[in-house]
Amino acid sequence: MKKSLLITIVVILLILAVPFVFYLSWSFQDKKPIDIAILDKTVPTLERINHKS
Repeated sequence: MKKSLLITIVVILLILAVPFVFYLSWSFQDKKPIDIAILDKTVPTLERINHKS
């Protein structure tokens, strides 16, 4: 009984620790700017008179 409980606790801790380790490694990486474009598809024409938002 105690051995199966110990194995269960270790498995649960590993499952919880893996995302935390990945988050820590991601947060300490160098930040780099990215170029993105945001397209507003709620405007049907270029006149922008009938904006839906």
